[in-house]
Amino acid sequence: MKRLAVLFLAATLPALAAADQRAYAFTYQPRTAPRGALDVELYATFTDPAGAAPGERSWRHQVELEYGITDRWDVSLYNVFRRPYGGELEYEAFKVRSRYRLTEPGVSVIDAVAYLEVQQSVVDERATKIEEKLLLARRLCERGAGFVTVAFTVVVLGGMGSFAGALVGGLLIGVVESLCGLLLGESLGQIGIFVIFIAVLLFKPQGLFGARA
Repeated sequence: MKRLAVLFLAATLPALAAADQRAYAFTYQPRTAPRGALDVELYATFTDPAGAAPGERSWRHQVELEYGITDRWDVSLYNVFRRPYGGELEYEAFKVRSRYRLTEPGVSVIDAVAYLEVQQSVVDERATKIEEKLLLARRLCERGAGFVTVAFTVVVLGGMGSFAGALVGGLLIGVVESLCGLLLGESLGQIGIFVIFIAVLLFKPQGLFGARA
C-alpha cells in the first residue's frame, strides 16, 4: 500500500509544478582557500536567451584547480570549454584567478577580499579580459540563514507584494513554528515552516493574498 501511495505522489506532483525562465546573478564570496588546500571543481552553465534560436543556445564547462598559497592568498587555474547546442565541444579559454583576504573574517567591520581574474580566449575577438574587484561582506549573525528562510516563507505564503498577506503569513508562520517547537523540540521547530512552504508552492503558488499571474 505504501508503495502505491509513493507511486501515486510521484505521478501527480510533477503535474502540479510550474516553472518559468528567470535570470540569476553570479555572486562572489569574500573568502579564500586555507593554506595547502587543493580543490578541483567542475562548473556547467547552460545559456538559453529568451527567444533564442537553437544555434544561440550553448553549454559552458569550466574545470578549476584551486590552491591555497597562504591562509590569506589563493590561486585558481581554469580550463574553459563550450559546446553550442547540437554542436561539438571546443576549447574556449584559459583563466587565472587570484584572491587575497585583506581582513580577518568577523574581526573588522567589513570583510574585504581583493579579486583579480585574467582570461585568455582562443575563440573570441576580444582575446584578453581582465576583471578586478574588491569583495566586501559582513556576517550579521550566525542564524542569518534561518531568518532568511522564515522571512522568505512568510512572503511566499502571504503573496508577493501584499502587505496584508505578509502580516497574516507572519502570524501563521509564528504559530506553526511555536507549535512544532513545543511538540517536536526546539531543534525541529522549523519543520512545519518547510511543510507550509512546499504546500503553498504546490497548491497556491500565488500565495494567500497574491494575484494569479
